[in-house]
Amino acid sequence: MDEMAGQGWKDRLAAFDAAGLSDEALRFLQVEAFQKPDDFDIALALAGRCKDAGQFADAAAVFVPFTQSNDGVLRFRGLLEHADCLRRLGDFRAAEAEIRRAMAHDPGSHWPVQAMAELYAAEGRDSERLPLIEAHYAGLRPDGKAEIARYASGMRAYWHFNETRGRPGWRPHMSGRVAALARAGLVMMVKDEADIITQHLDHYHALGFRAFCVLDNASTDETAKLIARFRENHADSIVLYVHDPVVGYYQSDKMAMFQAILPQYAKLAGTVLEWLFFVDADEFIAFAGEDDVRAVAEFDAILNDPAAKILVFHWVNGASSDLIEAMPENADPFAIFTRFNSRLLPVVPKVALRVGSGLLPMMGNHFVAEYEGDSNGVRSMALNDFYMCHFPLRSIEHVRKKVLNGGRAFRGATGLEAHGNHWRERYGLYEKFGEPVLRQMLENHINEIN
Repeated sequence: MDEMAGQGWKDRLAAFDAAGLSDEALRFLQVEAFQKPDDFDIALALAGRCKDAGQFADAAAVFVPFTQSNDGVLRFRGLLEHADCLRRLGDFRAAEAEIRRAMAHDPGSHWPVQAMAELYAAEGRDSERLPLIEAHYAGLRPDGKAEIARYASGMRAYWHFNETRGRPGWRPHMSGRVAALARAGLVMMVKDEADIITQHLDHYHALGFRAFCVLDNASTDETAKLIARFRENHADSIVLYVHDPVVGYYQSDKMAMFQAILPQYAKLAGTVLEWLFFVDADEFIAFAGEDDVRAVAEFDAILNDPAAKILVFHWVNGASSDLIEAMPENADPFAIFTRFNSRLLPVVPKVALRVGSGLLPMMGNHFVAEYEGDSNGVRSMALNDFYMCHFPLRSIEHVRKKVLNGGRAFRGATGLEAHGNHWRERYGLYEKFGEPVLRQMLENHINEIN
């Protein structure tokens, strides 16, 4: 490996990994960490390898010097990383002490609060987690409030899902029309979704939406034609269709623009929008309980509650039981995709925002970057048995489109290097191995839904 001598440590580490030399990679990191004791990135990489190998005591030792650093940022990070290692070792009291040091160092950060909540979970103290968050919430910065609100909403959703998922009547379905959704707008970005776009728009129309903004990211199939047909067949609705030729996946920036435009556009038709929902074509808000009348009334009441600012819907991933080559025309997704998660994992939120709240969705519309309101303003809709049913891989034909479109969009975009790694990886596999990869991807997806 002499040819690597002039490379940076990350490149050299990648070369070891590519050659399958895991032991050599670990030894290399150990030497680098010894020679560069103030380099936190090297410490993180070394500790990560140790954790993967179950060597938590070694990982903890890596972070001890940082817990005493004169650099406040490094000390804060070191305390939390050290606490995480101690928690994994089962030394809960020592971990708690480190977390409290981190809290004292930066009381406006959500990270120590979340770390303490995870520590309580490891100790079997679940009942103390939400009170802990509530006790610290008011003192957090806006970015910390947003992050801890996201974490808390996911916690509530996860618990409720576990309590209700096994009930005989549990089945995601259309609840019926929610009257207040006539004052809500649906904002979405689509690309080559002809297999499901009609069902998607019909679903949300039946749920009660009457204002739609569809940003079509240069589809090459029948997507545009089907959206036009929906608009022609629904004279009671406002359908703002925008052809978007910018292939790069700048979803956050695009959603922010049309978040401002749709309410103004709706006013031209005499409709005042109070909420905006951000969804993708493979996401369907559905009710999974038994009392549809109750569900509609509760949803309506939340929308009409002026204290509510953010609605959080969590993904329930769905799949077909068998491989499908191509979706049947106008097929009901809830009739085809009958397999759903038995646990709410991964915990992935999607948000709806009250118009005029000053809130903006993050990349992927999974939450907001900053929030200054009280915790009651964030409503986890899982508590009312509403989820975001997610059908990300539907057929061999659909997987092919997703891999090609996703890979090209992220590969051709600048400034998004931290996003879309899974699409870059899938695209690379398809380029290397071809069509068999698509079938394997869909099979893996189906097998993961249980």
